[in-house]
Amino acid sequence: MGSNDKAIVDAQSLLKGFMIDEKQARLEARARIDIKNLYDRGQVSSKDYAAAFQHVKFVWLGDLTDAQIDEFVRKEIGKLEAPVIIPGE
Repeated sequence: MGSNDKAIVDAQSLLKGFMIDEKQARLEARARIDIKNLYDRGQVSSKDYAAAFQHVKFVWLGDLTDAQIDEFVRKEIGKLEAPVIIPGE
């Protein structure tokens, strides 16, 4: 394999990696929308997010581990909930 062939293979690998990253970003964006919709309808909260976990796992991000999906869902719901302000702190 010549140096030009190696450069072409390297470029193709980078492009493939970019396409995978872009696809993952689109899936995460769609999952965020669904989590927000579930939250707005009162179907999930930071204490009860099993419905969002299951939905995200089976519809959008099934190739991630359960721990990754759990972290993603909790983080997204946390962004939607108002911060708790404790008086005197």
